[in-house]
Amino acid sequence: CVFEGPQTAGTPPLDRRHWPHVVAGAVCVWGVAAFCQQLDPSAIGTCSGWGASLLLSGARVPQIRHILRSRRVAGLSPALFGLNICGNVAQMAAVVAYSADGYYLAAQMPFLLGCGAPIILDAIIVALIARFSATPPKPTPPVQIPQAQDRRGPYV
Repeated sequence: CVFEGPQTAGTPPLDRRHWPHVVAGAVCVWGVAAFCQQLDPSAIGTCSGWGASLLLSGARVPQIRHILRSRRVAGLSPALFGLNICGNVAQMAAVVAYSADGYYLAAQMPFLLGCGAPIILDAIIVALIARFSATPPKPTPPVQIPQAQDRRGPYV
């Protein structure tokens, strides 16, 4: 284990398998920042919107992979993901309701994708929570305690 810090219930420690995701996220942020420095100030919002939507959408993928591999959903709240879905739907509706102009929607595409992709990924997580929390745990066999036959045995 690389990082041994305080852990909450259900949070796996950060080990070597997580570092590629951390490094990829840092490289994406660095690349977006370097690209934005070459643009005019009006494009910085669009550029940061694309970066945020990529990072936000990519953050759910390792969690989905972990749930599928471990089949454990302890500590995950379906209400939290449900409220997140409601918030993203409301944000998408607000952007679309403001104007149905094609140029406006094209300019708002990073924000629409930043809301739309987490809706799908959070719905997958809610479905996995429903699937794996309904599975009862495997029963453990009862422990057999040896009984002494007479007073001469080793369990006297």
